[in-house]
Amino acid sequence: MDDATIIDFTGQDAVTDPLSDLLRKGARELLQVAVEAERDAFLVYFAERRTSDGRAAVMRSGYHPERAVQTRIGPVTVKVPKVRAKDGKPVTFSSALVPPYVRKAKSIEVALPWLYLKGISTGEMGAALKMLHDIWQAETRQNAHEAFNLFIDTFEAKYPKATECLIKDRDELLTFYDSPAQH
Repeated sequence: MDDATIIDFTGQDAVTDPLSDLLRKGARELLQVAVEAERDAFLVYFAERRTSDGRAAVMRSGYHPERAVQTRIGPVTVKVPKVRAKDGKPVTFSSALVPPYVRKAKSIEVALPWLYLKGISTGEMGAALKMLHDIWQAETRQNAHEAFNLFIDTFEAKYPKATECLIKDRDELLTFYDSPAQH
């Protein structure tokens, strides 16, 4: 009997979990929106910079190749946007959520599931991230509190759980204003 029965087990050790797939898909969408919101905030910073003919000097310029960031729910792919300057003065956009060369990011593991589970939709993610960025980048503690209050006023009615958590942790979130700024 020369009939050999060969069973191919290649790829059968990978377990597919529909819930994990759904979470990865949601994380990918939220991460993409968040990174693009970072890029848009970056462009706002350069909005006053113009070319000699009055056009915007700093603009969108496509995306870097898609790459995977390893999270606890598996790899999440993202395309990090690029910007370019048309006035000869170089400018580079780097995402705080997905810094260059990072393959495993704790900030993603913490931020995205929290926002997703608290119910902030992808459609409002850009506005929410911009407001959170304004709190983080405020010049003074007073400005941070004003930006914080604006965030709460804007999102409290629609996302009471998310704002409740922020209000509860307000002092801890703003403790870095107790330390002197490094220049």
